[in-house]
Amino acid sequence: MWIRSQDKLFLVEAKRILILSPNAYRKKFEIVNYVSEISDAELGTFADYDSLGEYESKKRAIEVLDDIQENINVLEYDKVYKSHNEKMYAQGRYVYQMPEK
Repeated sequence: MWIRSQDKLFLVEAKRILILSPNAYRKKFEIVNYVSEISDAELGTFADYDSLGEYESKKRAIEVLDDIQENINVLEYDKVYKSHNEKMYAQGRYVYQMPEK
């Protein structure tokens, strides 16, 4: 599934979406597309991910994740059961736009 970032600056083909909790470096709950884990002899191990959006509360981040899940369900259903994919492309249903808040 393709997702457009909250700031509208990039598109990501999302494969593994998760919520990161606030910490010393992150002030809000952040929804990310996890890409891989990178190991470096000097820097150690760290995660490589695409930031999709930030939200004030865990509840809101989960609501957005639920919405993404529903969109994935619809897309998978459409792939299997519908023959009018051209119409769906025209409606823009194959790219999920991250909500601003």
